[in-house]
Amino acid sequence: MATPADQNSPATAAQEFMELLATLPPAPGLVFHGLPGAFDGEWPSQFEIRGIAAASRNPRVATENFTVSPLLAIVNRTGRDLGLLSAHPNDEEVVLVPGPHLVQVARIQFRGPDLEILVYEELVPETPDREGAELPDGFPLTLEALVEHVRSVVVAAFLAPEVPVSIPGKFISPVPYAL
Repeated sequence: MATPADQNSPATAAQEFMELLATLPPAPGLVFHGLPGAFDGEWPSQFEIRGIAAASRNPRVATENFTVSPLLAIVNRTGRDLGLLSAHPNDEEVVLVPGPHLVQVARIQFRGPDLEILVYEELVPETPDREGAELPDGFPLTLEALVEHVRSVVVAAFLAPEVPVSIPGKFISPVPYAL
């Protein structure tokens, strides 16, 4: 039997939060996460997300108006759309959940802002509980088409007006990962 202390524990709160995330709509597609300005060195060619990370469908939001580089562009399959609960719906936030394995498939040097874009694809094992793991209809299926899609989304965001930064650091915090 759970005691009142157990019900208020950090582990219980984390479990409840993960259960809440699972009820949110899947958000497959392209999302972005900026890397902190202090980033130095090579980002791994593959890694597993080991915690929760905020991503945005908008690269301008994910980089706080293109003030950080590199930018992770992630072909996301298991993230959850936070739009229904968000105090800042214009952030177009997708929550990246623990567990997915990401593999780098491309690296793009973007001139406009001097921006390096690291393109990762989320690998999802074939299991019955893959709800939402399918990419949207019309999503680029070849590497060449994906790179062009990433470029076009970043260019469109770069040409758009600056956006308010709702919570500084939210989309440019380190991604919790393990190799």
